Amino acid sequence: MSFTVPGGGTPAATIVSLWPVSGATAGGTAKLWAQVKNTGSVTLPSSALVWFYVDGPSWSGSHWVGSAAVSGLTAGSTNWYSINWTIPTAVGTYTYWAQVWTTIAISDWSTGQEFSVTGGVPVAATLVSPSGTITTNTPTYVWNAVSNSTWYCLWGDDSTGNKIQKWYTASEVGCASGTGTCLVKPSTALASGTAQ
Repeated sequence: MSFTVPGGGTPAATIVSLWPVSGATAGGTAKLWAQVKNTGSVTLPSSALVWFYVDGPSWSGSHWVGSAAVSGLTAGSTNWYSINWTIPTAVGTYTYWAQVWTTIAISDWSTGQEFSVTGGVPVAATLVSPSGTITTNTPTYVWNAVSNSTWYCLWGDDSTGNKIQKWYTASEVGCASGTGTCLVKPSTALASGTAQ
């Protein structure tokens, strides 16, 4: 005599599609979405996950960036799952993929979803000089360029109050490429004493 034990079956799943990413800015957050279909004959176990990978100008090759639980997805059902991903500061074209891990098997890779990352709020420029005690009251100001910056504001305070508040284009201060150092020598003289 034969009989069937209920609850048997193999968990399996696949990625149906990925949602497009729009409005991604460097240093911001993007939501990566994957639509998962349970192609097995049982509900996905509590440890089943959808894995997300990203490739872009910040690195070479695909990098795992997070996972979302897909537990409880019943046989034959489809559902969307997502993670929040912190976008690197490099602008350019990125691609993301996903896979499903069911504890027994790993699905094939999804097709890649390409998206663009544009410049966000630039990081602060770092002053190189002047520094310490200086011998002139009209120094040359040098700072490290900031990637994708097109304008810089030089703001200098001396012992008498604000002396310099002037905007310069990246071209005017010699760092239009966004790399290396920028420099400018304004004619405004600083008063003796502490300045910043």
